[in-house]
Amino acid sequence: NIFSLVKNIFYKLKHPRETAYILSAIIGTLMTIAVLLSGILNSRKKLIALLVFQCIAVLPMLCWLAKKHVLHGIASKETYSLRGVVSDLWMAASVMLDMFPDTAEHLAYTGASMGGGMGALMLPWDKRFHAAYLGVPTFGAPCRFDYESIGSGEACRLYLKDHPEALEVLQYFDASVSAKYLDKIPVAVAPAQFDPCVNPVGQFSVANAIPPEKKTLFIRETGHFEATENDKASQHEIDQWNKKYIWNEEV
Repeated sequence: NIFSLVKNIFYKLKHPRETAYILSAIIGTLMTIAVLLSGILNSRKKLIALLVFQCIAVLPMLCWLAKKHVLHGIASKETYSLRGVVSDLWMAASVMLDMFPDTAEHLAYTGASMGGGMGALMLPWDKRFHAAYLGVPTFGAPCRFDYESIGSGEACRLYLKDHPEALEVLQYFDASVSAKYLDKIPVAVAPAQFDPCVNPVGQFSVANAIPPEKKTLFIRETGHFEATENDKASQHEIDQWNKKYIWNEEV
């Protein structure tokens, strides 16, 4: 039947998912044009049809491209997008301190997921920060590429299959390497034992690298997923830590 034929064709393609996204964009665009040229539908039905077909055309492609932001400029460590991300964090701190100089004594950082990984990359080299919280951090050790995920790291894993030389660039942006130098400020880190988006092995590589004398470790059961009862309880402990070290409030 037609379904089996289409399925077999996609199984033989090198990049079936990307092909499906492109096909949906083409089909959605063609249907949008057909609706615009049609004189049969009234204005309300035409508007609804346009919204549906635009979703078919745009949303799958946006989901695909959203995961590929971690591939931009990956050919060189000088052009890789994460270099700009880290630089922007330093710049943001500079702008804030310039506008609000009285915050200098209490400048702290908190970030989760991408923010957790970028924090681990950025913080050791900036003495202006006094404390940090890193939740379910991304961009840990390369062993994370041994496991599939549904997050942006999967784009890197798939890219490495065809371009293994890119690992040399990614090694410059290994958050578990820079985390070893987080030995000047108190740092709380919360890796997850289960996370469909950010591989736990990568998260724990960052958490384990932080020097123990400065580290407060909170182990979550899930990340990028519905919180368990234990996670909800541990979140209270994380909030208390943040109040004390990030917000400088009495606990």
